[in-house]
Amino acid sequence: MNPTTLTTRTCSICGETKPDAEYYRYPTGYVRPACRTCHIVRVRLSQRAHPEKTREANRRYRERHREALRERERSYRIKYRSRKAASQRAYYAAHREAVLARMKATRDLHRQMRIAAGLPVRMRGRPRTIECDS
Repeated sequence: MNPTTLTTRTCSICGETKPDAEYYRYPTGYVRPACRTCHIVRVRLSQRAHPEKTREANRRYRERHREALRERERSYRIKYRSRKAASQRAYYAAHREAVLARMKATRDLHRQMRIAAGLPVRMRGRPRTIECDS
């Protein structure tokens, strides 16, 4: 059968008649018996019913395709770099006070952690060691 020929099938789950384009194909070229919508619902239900199995399958996939995933992420970052920068600038402009407050809170927390660890702390641009009472 020519794959470009439009034919219709009846879904084995919902019973609706849909064109072949609404069905996934097996790697061998055969059309699956359930339509795409029903297939997606079935897969999601299975994933929710067996989360450990799903996590393990995802882990194995990431392991096998580590380099391809890394390359895809790298090319995505390069492709959308300017869009992300514009989005970050817009967010900062709209939430400037909250961003500055978070940055100050983080700076203060790190300062307190350095003091507790007995590490030197920079104050007003010059390094200084602060004695902490223990």
